[in-house]
Amino acid sequence: LVKRVFGMEILLLHTELSTFSMQVQIRLPSQRGLIMLSGIRVLIGEDEVLIAAALSQALEDAEGEVVGVACSVREARQMIKQLPFDAAVLDLHLTDSEVTPVLEALHARKAPTVVYSGSELPEKVRVRHPELVALRKPVLPGRIVAEILRARRKGA
Repeated sequence: LVKRVFGMEILLLHTELSTFSMQVQIRLPSQRGLIMLSGIRVLIGEDEVLIAAALSQALEDAEGEVVGVACSVREARQMIKQLPFDAAVLDLHLTDSEVTPVLEALHARKAPTVVYSGSELPEKVRVRHPELVALRKPVLPGRIVAEILRARRKGA
């Protein structure tokens, strides 16, 4: 199975349903001209395994450090409390709910956040968090990296 995410090819090599594990190989396009994160620690909230893997790879290729990947609101809230990070990339819908409580926790921590989702940012979220950077899937890795840096500069 081959899937394209962020312009990368992801090959599904092996799955084990009994343990919910998966082995993937990611083929990256050329990284020339990519803006670098230079050690910025990023927390990811994404429930789709292939997208989370591709996003992690893209951030690490830009010399960022992925400190955790949360698939649920519960996991994300726990990681926000426990892990040191400099920015967050968050899907609007995780396995157990919409991410409003996660956005509130990130806002309270003054964590620069980029929403990366397949759906539009709801108006009530836009009004509550006008500083929020929102990208609609799919975008190229360089755009995500640039928006993380921009959100950090804004001090969101």
